[in-house]
Amino acid sequence: MIERYESIHRSRWSQYLPIPPFYRDMLTRLNGGFLFETALFGIPFSMLQDPPLLNRSVQQPLDVCTANEHWRLEYGVPRTSFYFASGSHSSTDNVGYFLMPNNSIEAYLKGNKKIGEWATFTAFLTAEITRAEARSVEFERMLESMGSSKSKRKR
Repeated sequence: MIERYESIHRSRWSQYLPIPPFYRDMLTRLNGGFLFETALFGIPFSMLQDPPLLNRSVQQPLDVCTANEHWRLEYGVPRTSFYFASGSHSSTDNVGYFLMPNNSIEAYLKGNKKIGEWATFTAFLTAEITRAEARSVEFERMLESMGSSKSKRKR
């Protein structure tokens, strides 16, 4: 599946960035997913077609090739980095997660503003799951306060 995907996208895009071996292994095990507000990009089955087409009528991972071809541009990171995930940094900013050539991971806000770095994927997941859980609690509190203010207005 990964070889077919790369073959299709390599022929369509002159600046194709190959999927690094580390992330290829992740795709064979996981093929993308969501951890709270963080999306790990994968290979949507509809993007294995020729021509590849995004199909949002079925649940699929966000497309790793589209991320590396288009979505990465706003972060201004070097072409040698591989864009594999994104998430919510605040109510107004997203963070992009990039796999570097040495398999470390760096986090960037738009405009090449580096905000984090992890030596391993395990360290990245541990830190980001903890951060996402904290944000989830904040979000739930906000929803509760919105609900209680609505019920006060109804009275």
